[in-house]
Amino acid sequence: MTVADYADISIQKEMSPDPVSDGDLLTYTFTITNTGNTAATGVVLTDNFDPAPTAITVTVDGTTVPATAYTYENGVLTLPTGDEFPITVPAATVSQDPVTGNVTVTPGTLLITVVGTI
Repeated sequence: MTVADYADISIQKEMSPDPVSDGDLLTYTFTITNTGNTAATGVVLTDNFDPAPTAITVTVDGTTVPATAYTYENGVLTLPTGDEFPITVPAATVSQDPVTGNVTVTPGTLLITVVGTI
């Protein structure tokens, strides 16, 4: 049996705190999962924040993204905006229990965090 190579990603977005007040730090967290058997390359995240924070910092899996690698205008973030900081979501891993034969798929994950002031 031949298995096709593919990436299959989904995105979950969370905001905290909720509710948020003027002057608070606001955090948007994107958890991107890949249940496919190959890495998802060339991923571009575009999102319209509401409410839209100012003076943002962006991290990918804990690494700070330079401001030159994304755009943020009128509350709309696009990451990346070139080849400076490519985004790749790793492939899922598959394991099989040698006794039961049960197969477990563990998605590859990538965490993008945006923090700014409201």
